[in-house]
Amino acid sequence: MPTTSKKPTKVKNDYTTPMIVILVATAAIAAILTTWLVSRQQEVVLETKRLSETTKTQLEFSNAPGANPGQRDADDRPLQLIPRSGCDIAANVEPPTQSIPLIAEQFGITLEVPFNPDWGSAEFRIAPIETAENEIRFGTYEPSPFEECDWKREYRLSARSPRTVAEVIEAAPDPEDADTPVAEQLQLQNVNAVRYFTDSVQRAMIIEIISPDRNLQLQTLCMSDLDCEANALKIADTMRWIVQ
Repeated sequence: MPTTSKKPTKVKNDYTTPMIVILVATAAIAAILTTWLVSRQQEVVLETKRLSETTKTQLEFSNAPGANPGQRDADDRPLQLIPRSGCDIAANVEPPTQSIPLIAEQFGITLEVPFNPDWGSAEFRIAPIETAENEIRFGTYEPSPFEECDWKREYRLSARSPRTVAEVIEAAPDPEDADTPVAEQLQLQNVNAVRYFTDSVQRAMIIEIISPDRNLQLQTLCMSDLDCEANALKIADTMRWIVQ
């Protein structure tokens, strides 16, 4: 009986199964990333809310007569609410005893400000911060030797129009003496910044925080605190932009 030879069968390349596997894997990775991003956004919102509530509580606690958490058991000094001038009152300028988290919503940033409930004088106490239209002031409160004993806060944070790192360095005044550092970019944890000094007699140090929308300027007058420049760098290092 004659043998019938069969033609070899052609094997078709089937790419369907690998493609399905790839699509399923891609969908799974996308789902994991989406879950992580949502979780991270929730963490940021919760952290921002916690900082806001902490700041509000701290401010209310510090401003309540007899409830300050500093060295005094009972503090009945009135809260200083208006500008003061005069060199006849001795200021309490002890080092800060705590750092208070602050959300500066008008500037879109969070930071930690130094505070000591004993700051002020024997006649009055001060709140951790003072706010103005475009400025936040904090730190010690004492007579300025440069302005006929007008009382000033040690630090102030304000906003200005945006400019780049190179533009800030280019516009910074040249140092008047060998002891004044030249303008330089800082390596901070969460923000990009430049440090420079004014050319006035007061030699104020300014740390300018860079952003596309606005720049922030942290300025210190360095009155009685010999470490104020180093402390200003520590304050700037706590700054974080608020995630929208």
